[in-house]
Amino acid sequence: MTLLAPGALLVGALLTVPPLVLFYLLKLRRRPLRVTSTMLWEQAAHDLQVNVPFRWLRPGLLILLHGLILASLLIALGRPAVEGMGGGAGRVFVLLDRSASMAAADMPDGSTRLESAKRRAIDLVESMSRGADPPEFTLIAFAAEPVVLTPPTTNAHRLRGTIESVTPTDQPGRLDEAERLVRSLMSGTSDDEPAPRMLLVSDGAGLDGRSGPWRAALIEPARVHPRNAGIVSFSVDRDSEKPETVRVFLRLLNAGEAPVAAPLVVTVDGEEAVRTPARLPPADANGPGERIVSVSFDRLGGGLLEARLEIDDLLDADNTARAVLPPHLRPATLLVVPSATTGENRGDDRTRADPFLLDVLDAIGTSGLRVIGIDRYRRADVDDLAGYGLIVFDRVAPSAPPPVPSISFGAPWPGLPAPGRVEASRSGRTRVISWDRASPVMRDTVLDSVVVGDRLVLPEDDAVIPGFEARRKTLARGEDGPLIVEIDDDGIGRIIVGFALEQSNWPLDFSFPIFMLAAFDHLTPGTTSGVWYDTNTPVVVRLGGVGPTTLELRGPVTREINRPAGSASVPLGVFERAGWYTLVSPTGEASVSIAVNLLDADESSLSWSAQKPGETSRGRTGNTALDQREIWWWFVLAAGVLLLFEWLVYALRSRY
Repeated sequence: MTLLAPGALLVGALLTVPPLVLFYLLKLRRRPLRVTSTMLWEQAAHDLQVNVPFRWLRPGLLILLHGLILASLLIALGRPAVEGMGGGAGRVFVLLDRSASMAAADMPDGSTRLESAKRRAIDLVESMSRGADPPEFTLIAFAAEPVVLTPPTTNAHRLRGTIESVTPTDQPGRLDEAERLVRSLMSGTSDDEPAPRMLLVSDGAGLDGRSGPWRAALIEPARVHPRNAGIVSFSVDRDSEKPETVRVFLRLLNAGEAPVAAPLVVTVDGEEAVRTPARLPPADANGPGERIVSVSFDRLGGGLLEARLEIDDLLDADNTARAVLPPHLRPATLLVVPSATTGENRGDDRTRADPFLLDVLDAIGTSGLRVIGIDRYRRADVDDLAGYGLIVFDRVAPSAPPPVPSISFGAPWPGLPAPGRVEASRSGRTRVISWDRASPVMRDTVLDSVVVGDRLVLPEDDAVIPGFEARRKTLARGEDGPLIVEIDDDGIGRIIVGFALEQSNWPLDFSFPIFMLAAFDHLTPGTTSGVWYDTNTPVVVRLGGVGPTTLELRGPVTREINRPAGSASVPLGVFERAGWYTLVSPTGEASVSIAVNLLDADESSLSWSAQKPGETSRGRTGNTALDQREIWWWFVLAAGVLLLFEWLVYALRSRY
C-alpha cells in the first residue's frame, strides 16, 4: 500500500493530534460549592484526579477509540492506494520493452534492464492474478516491431514462463507501433465488457515525460548518466573526383559524465586501414556529448568495412558500424540497340547506338560496357543478363522486364498499355514544363530548355492498368502528359523516357549527363556508397537470375529464407540483432553479404523514464507510476464503525 497524498496526512496530523491530546490533559474549571458530605461525590473526585495538568495520560478504552478514529480519518486523507490495474480491467495488455537500451547492465543489483523489467512484469502479473476474478493478460514484446507472445490468458504460471523467455534486441524502441497493435486488438471489444488496459514495463527511454493510454511500471537504473559511448550516425562514400579514396564519416555520442578517449579503428576485410584517437566531451545539461569524426584511406577494390570504437561500456551493439564497400567502378552495363535490318550491314552493334548515349555511358566509368542488338538480347539466357548491374534500352523494348534495373528511351515498356505516339509534324514539339525536383534522379537537373519532338503518351500515375501492379511516379512532364516515368517493379527500379534522344535537344544540354549519372547511382545503389541497413528498416536484397528457392541466412541470427518463385528480390524483414549476415545457397556458397547496424542516438544515450539533465535516479516525478487503486473509503468506513462503537461505550458508561 502507498499514500498518494502523504503531505495531506502530515498536515492533518499536525492540526488534529495535538488538540486530541490537549483535550485529555485539559483541567476543568469548576465553581466552589459547599456540601454536607463527599460520600456521594466519588466520581467528582475521580474527575479532579484525571484533569490534573502535566500528568501522563492514563490508558483507557475511550482514548484508544478516539485515537483509532482519528488515525483512520488521517490515513483516508492521505489517499491510500494499492498497485493494480484499477477496477473493472477485464483484459490487460502487458507491453514489455526489449529495445537495445534494455541490454545495459546498470541496475543497482548488477542485472540488465531487461532482466529487471521481466522480474517487475512477473510480480505485477502475479499480484493482479490473486483476485477472485483475475483479468486476461496478453503479452506483447516490442522494440522496432511489436510481437504478440501469448493469446489472452489468465494462467499466470504460463505467462511467467513466456516473460522469462523474452530475449533482448539491438533495435530502437517504438512504443507507438505497440500502441497501434493494441488498438487493433481492442477493436472487437464490446461496450458491455470492461475497458482493456495497457501496462508498460520499460526503462521509459524515449517517453520524454509524455503520457499515453498505458500505465507505466518503470525500472530505475543506478546512474543518471550511464557510462556509454557509441556510433550513432555513419556513412561511407568514394570521392567523386578520386574514386580510389574512401571517406568514412561518423557521429559519436558520449552519455557518461566523464570525457571519453578511445581508439577508433577502421578495417576492410579484417585488415586495419585507419586507427585514430576519438575524444568525446561528457554529457551536460544540454544532453550527451557529441563529436563528428571523418577519416579517409585509399582502396581500389571493395570489401567488408567495419568501424569500431574500442571501449568497454554498457552497450556493445553501438560500438561498431559496418558497411559493404563497393569497388570504385560502377557495375557492368548492357546497352541494347536496334538490330540490323534486312540488307543492312550488321557490322558492329555500337554503330547503331545513339552516339551521345554511348559517349555518356563510356564516360560514367563502369566495370564493363557491352552493346548488343535487340534480337540477340531476346535470345540471351536470363542468367546471362543477371551479370549486369544496369540494362539500357535505346529505342527498343524487351519482351519482358529484365531481372536487373533498366533505363528505356523511346520505346513502349512491357506491361504498360500500348501508348499512343504524338508526332511533332502534327502536334508540334513540347517543352519540359515541370520535373520532380525532390527525386534524387532529377534533383540536380535543369530541363526548362529541353525541347522534345516525337514522343510516346505515357500513362498518368493514378491511371488504373489491369495486370500492371508496379508503382509509377512521373519525373518529368510535357504539354501532353508524362515524359519520364520511374517504375518500382518489385524492388527493381526502372526509368522510362518517352522519347528517343534523337528526337530532342537534350543530349546537347549539360543536364543529360547529370541525369544519366544520377539515374545510374539511383538504380544501382551502393555503387559508390557503402551499403548497410539498420535494425529499424526492413531489408530487401536483390539476387541475380532465378537461383534456388531456399536460402540460409547466417549471422548473429540464423534462419531459413524462402525466396519468392520467379522474383529477383528476397525480403528478409527487420533484423533484431546488429552484425554481419550472409545469404548462403543450399550448396554452401555465399551469395550476398549484409551489414546491419544499430545507429540510434536515443538507445545509445541510455536515457530512461522522464529523466532530466542533472536529475538523480530518486528524484523523478511525473506519470511514471503504475495505476493505483485507491482504498481511502475503507478507512472512512472503519472510522464510522469505530465512532458508533465509541458512542455505545460512552452511553453505557453514562448510564451506569
